[in-house]
Amino acid sequence: MASKTKPTVKSKMPVKQKAKTDLKLKNKARPAAKPKKSRTSEKNDITSLSEDIISHVGVGIYILQKGKFVYVSSLYKKLSGYSDKELINLNSLEYIHPEDRNKTRQNAIKALKRESSEPYEYRFIKKNGAIMWALEMVATGQFYGYYRAQSHGAIITEK
Repeated sequence: MASKTKPTVKSKMPVKQKAKTDLKLKNKARPAAKPKKSRTSEKNDITSLSEDIISHVGVGIYILQKGKFVYVSSLYKKLSGYSDKELINLNSLEYIHPEDRNKTRQNAIKALKRESSEPYEYRFIKKNGAIMWALEMVATGQFYGYYRAQSHGAIITEK
């Protein structure tokens, strides 16, 4: 039994021109796809969003590794008066009032060992020399493969 084929109408248009016309019609039929974002672009968007959230959360946030600052939020910089250059890679205890350093260190160690989840207070020395009382909580985790202490605190009073 012979198979039946439908008759076709041949176009008098040259093949190349017909292909271009078909392509134009196809593109008009559906909207152009949005270009895909690169992974780097997506990561930058997430980083920007994270920084925006952190700056509006109402507490200063910083990350320490081996007792030194590796990250400080914009609010922390604003409250303390110090810039990234003045804080990054410097010992965090240098900015705590000398009378509070030992107790603050002990409280942070207890929190990092999960022996205490209570916030603690200490006096912080701002860049302009003013003293502000801070209420702080500490958590631990990893940051770029190294253990880190993540702290966040609120300013209680300024003197």
